[in-house]
Amino acid sequence: MDHSLMGHDMPGHEGHDMSGHGECSMQMVFNWDYENLCVVFRWWRITSFSTLLISFVLVFALTASYEMLRDYTRNWERKVQLSLQNRSRDRGITEDERGFVFLTPPQKVKRAVLYATQVFVSFFLMLVFMTYNGYLIIATVLGAGFGFYLFGGDRMSAVKSMACH
Repeated sequence: MDHSLMGHDMPGHEGHDMSGHGECSMQMVFNWDYENLCVVFRWWRITSFSTLLISFVLVFALTASYEMLRDYTRNWERKVQLSLQNRSRDRGITEDERGFVFLTPPQKVKRAVLYATQVFVSFFLMLVFMTYNGYLIIATVLGAGFGFYLFGGDRMSAVKSMACH
């Protein structure tokens, strides 16, 4: 008998998920709980300390990768800008005549894709942070610090934030 269409308001079945997977725990306050914690998706469920450790490593790696993506984008933009400046200098165009840097259509597409990817990953990490789970918050912060150390710590910059956008 298929119970997937049955209501959950039957007496004696309060709080039970008939699928056998348990319900996602969603707390809106800071917490250290990790049993039945769903991270962004229902299928990304933390049910034990071992799945918590796996999730911690994944969040840490994703956050460090976000910093790698930001660094890649900065380096690519710097390279394109230098290339355009050199091309302008080779053609005898003065600094005042150059004004704005115009990208080719493929460069504009690549820049837009890089930007959209950064926005997606940053909002995804915001959702992870909004589980309010202390372990995942620590994984996010440590991953950001580690990623910045590896990919962004060698240059001074006035802006050092992992903003959602």
